[in-house]
Amino acid sequence: IHTASIARPEICIELPLDTVLSVNVNSSAEFARLCEQNNAKLIFTSTDLVYDGDSGQMLTEDSVINPVSLYAQTKIQSETEIKNIFDNYIILRTSLLYGLGLNHSVNNFHLMYHNFMSNKPVRLFYDQFRTPLALRDAAELIEELIKTDVKDITLNFGGKERVSRAELGEILCELGNFDKALIEKISMSDVTALNKVADVSMNTDKLKSLGLNQKSIEESIHIILN
Repeated sequence: IHTASIARPEICIELPLDTVLSVNVNSSAEFARLCEQNNAKLIFTSTDLVYDGDSGQMLTEDSVINPVSLYAQTKIQSETEIKNIFDNYIILRTSLLYGLGLNHSVNNFHLMYHNFMSNKPVRLFYDQFRTPLALRDAAELIEELIKTDVKDITLNFGGKERVSRAELGEILCELGNFDKALIEKISMSDVTALNKVADVSMNTDKLKSLGLNQKSIEESIHIILN
């Protein structure tokens, strides 16, 4: 299982383009070659951000590709490299992942939870929509995929529900008994230097056709809080 980029929100480092391509694209191709040589399956985590965020509909695996960030561009380049090398792969276009990190890792949901616990305000977009998937659910679904003979396939790898980041925060407040007044709803236009993607909500029927089903956001947050 290969994920080319791991980012921490408190760290922002600008790297040369050739370094980014080497880490995100060339390494993905090298993993594919090694898997081919060793008759191993490659499970590659891509991103929902490869899609055109202005389509106004739930995106299928065949929807328009239009990455607006370098990160998303390198993901689609990596997908292409893998497909050109061999066919024993599963590409997962991963949606917004949420949960509590381990070993000092954090994500936006983790920071939001921490702020709510500390009675601190949180700024959340009301106009960006995703189909979030809990980290625990993602791990369990990948575990099930490993057991199958599925290969040569690209899957939308998200949750069942289309929500904004603000709506995700409201669900956490309801289930965790936090004060919703701590949520400051903002627009993406309020933030400069942001690659703005309005709606990359994904249709996951193809994933479900393999007998894999996601939990609802409410079910997943119940598990996280417990």
